[in-house]
Amino acid sequence: MKLESILDVATTSIDDHIVPQGEIIDDQSMDADEKKVARKSLTRIRTHGGALEELQLIGRKKEISEIIDLISNNDNSQQVQVISLWGMGGLGKTTLVRGVYQSPKLSDKFEKYVFVTIMCPFNLEEFLRSLAGQLHEGSSKKEELLDNRISNKKSLASMQVDKLTEELKRLLEKKSSLIVLDDFFETSEWDLIKPRLLPVLEKTSRIIVTTREENIANHCSGKHGVVHNLQVLQPDDALCLLSEKVT
Repeated sequence: MKLESILDVATTSIDDHIVPQGEIIDDQSMDADEKKVARKSLTRIRTHGGALEELQLIGRKKEISEIIDLISNNDNSQQVQVISLWGMGGLGKTTLVRGVYQSPKLSDKFEKYVFVTIMCPFNLEEFLRSLAGQLHEGSSKKEELLDNRISNKKSLASMQVDKLTEELKRLLEKKSSLIVLDDFFETSEWDLIKPRLLPVLEKTSRIIVTTREENIANHCSGKHGVVHNLQVLQPDDALCLLSEKVT
């Protein structure tokens, strides 16, 4: 088999075997009082367990470490930084950023954690509702007791864009957050999200976006962000991944 063919097979996205977008999984962490806080992640569920995702991380450990370092160096931030990851379909961008998002090194770094897949076609109201819903689900019992205005899911369902924007401001204001926005298809999607999200975030917050297009990555990160091009696996890593997948 030619090396090019091996690379194509080995770098084919394992996401092809994953349940469609929009499913929710639980992620547990401990708050400052060592109470369990459920973090809901709007993302794609693995159907073959954690081992499947571990396969796709072959050859990506260095990149995950670099992105975690970028996120961690935020103590003197003067503004929210947007880190964009771009590359052709099938490289495993979603799995890589999920590996960053779930890293124990970041488990206590932020007050809020959200992972949202950008739906196609894009609907701003549904996006804001998903984001607000996850933030609400991730609120600790202490936060709920201190703020009886926290909306339940039924009231979120009836909110339109303006009210949802107000709800996001209430949930995110003065809170350091890590937000992953996965799979942008158009720059216009970011243009609708940006004015409703960036102004309410604490300056130490970080946003990670993924896309297949370099121009979208540059557009989202702007002149103060970071753009990373995810390359195909090195031949040795590709062969290792292929051998693991066929055994």
